[in-house]
Amino acid sequence: YQRFHRAGLHPVKKYPHMATENPYGLQGRLIQSQILPVLSPEEETKWRSVVGQAEAEGTFLIAEPLHCAVGTNPT
Repeated sequence: YQRFHRAGLHPVKKYPHMATENPYGLQGRLIQSQILPVLSPEEETKWRSVVGQAEAEGTFLIAEPLHCAVGTNPT
């Protein structure tokens, strides 16, 4: 956000955002492929268990955090 200010953009509005993705679409599969390698074996077992439960209930989704900033150049 500091780069926006240094670039002379005013006013700068900042806000975090969560983007939900279809877990079976390309982006959802990419996110899942990045999650599994960093989990311990116990965490992976838990992940697969809760994902299986959510899939059975039809409630499984993936969300990823994003940041957004908007500013205007007054010139």
